[in-house]
Amino acid sequence: VLHQMETLLSTVLAQGDALTRQGIVGIVSPHRLQRPFDEDLSVLTNALGKEFLENGRGIFLSSDQALQLEKLAERLLQGEAVDASTNEMQRFLNEFVTLRKVTFEAVLTSFDSLVRQAAKRLDKEVAAIEVSGGTELWIDPQMYQAFLHSLGHVLRNAVVHGLETPEDRWSAKKHDAGKITCEVALEKDVIKLSIADDGAGIDLDAVRQRAVEAGLYAEDEARELPDDEVASLIFREKISTLDTVTEFSGRGIGLAAVRVEVEKLGGTVEVRTVAGQGTQFLFTLPLQRGESGQRGVLAIHDKPGDYPGLVMQSIISKTRDYFESEHTTRLTELGSDNGELESLELLDLTAIIGMGGQIKLQIAFSFQESLADAVYEWMTAGFNDHPDDVEKHRQAAVGEVVNTILGHCTIDIQYLDRQGISMTPPVILGRATPFPMMDDAAFRSTHLNTAMGRLDIILIGPRELFSTAT
Repeated sequence: VLHQMETLLSTVLAQGDALTRQGIVGIVSPHRLQRPFDEDLSVLTNALGKEFLENGRGIFLSSDQALQLEKLAERLLQGEAVDASTNEMQRFLNEFVTLRKVTFEAVLTSFDSLVRQAAKRLDKEVAAIEVSGGTELWIDPQMYQAFLHSLGHVLRNAVVHGLETPEDRWSAKKHDAGKITCEVALEKDVIKLSIADDGAGIDLDAVRQRAVEAGLYAEDEARELPDDEVASLIFREKISTLDTVTEFSGRGIGLAAVRVEVEKLGGTVEVRTVAGQGTQFLFTLPLQRGESGQRGVLAIHDKPGDYPGLVMQSIISKTRDYFESEHTTRLTELGSDNGELESLELLDLTAIIGMGGQIKLQIAFSFQESLADAVYEWMTAGFNDHPDDVEKHRQAAVGEVVNTILGHCTIDIQYLDRQGISMTPPVILGRATPFPMMDDAAFRSTHLNTAMGRLDIILIGPRELFSTAT
């Protein structure tokens, strides 16, 4: 039923300006879904029992765990001092710390049935998912829930698009069963996840053609695109290498959803592919914090977080998303710098916003003049009047863009400060205006380039904030 609904929605998109709210409501009405939903729910209820479904987020303790907890409570109520450093108490506390959590390894191996089911229906063979690392990496599944669900698209894509049929693999001198491997590591408070298959690789020519058909590039532009940029287009909506839509793939939506969830976490994803050898997805995810203020990941030898790095990751992600979605402008990273505030060099027009809360930073967006002009044109497009004070309105346009981007970032990185993250109004500096000096301050900057000019994103804060960042 959902597949049919998606097909109808894809059809009405062709109506363009004639598409109405009522037309959409008629397709996605809950009444169309209620009966099949109730039927599915009854199957689960009969198999698992009503009590199982109604328990929701309930956690069950074994009788031994309950007894341990009871004894600890009694000791504490009697005023007894408890030595948390003993081996016995460490084992007990670690058991309860991870009670709601799951290992990253367990999450990835849980997709094995999904992968096997997809392979069976496509007459393909696939070995059990191989996972290395992640056995000691415990995560709060609620905090990563949307991202973990989106990984189903990646693994299903590996089967649908990547792995060949047994006959084709035999011809390519590969084992009949395809292989999907996952590697997990925690590096400097950042989760690194790799998901790779040993299939045929991405058909880059097909991706180029879809990009042209979707209006993203002209044919000559698509031909000149480097292969790595072409591969990254699979994260754009409506880009799929399949000619027909199936219940598994073909709409070009799945991987776009993956990228959205990754960026919500302040992370990044890239794809590497080699024809005839396979495809690899590389995820970088910052740690998350739960309602208790504890980190969403537990691991041996945990280290303090690189908060400026997490903030910078989020800002770059939201900046790229804003420029690409609102103005179809791609950004590429040119490099980064660190240093004392005295050595900071600004471009032609700079907007500075203070971010308050537990992590106090000044955030500067420094625009090359040509890019600032383009922003002004975008923000004033459609207005008939041309203000006399162009410079004043250009500064306002730049400030509004920066406000918009950082507004999305505060939602994205709110886990860094439970008390809330505040922002000051933007202060605009010209090239001739020196940056306000701060005692004992340093900066970290990332240089981005667009077709209209350069943009530098700069974080300024106390020197120790950057020196303790790992």
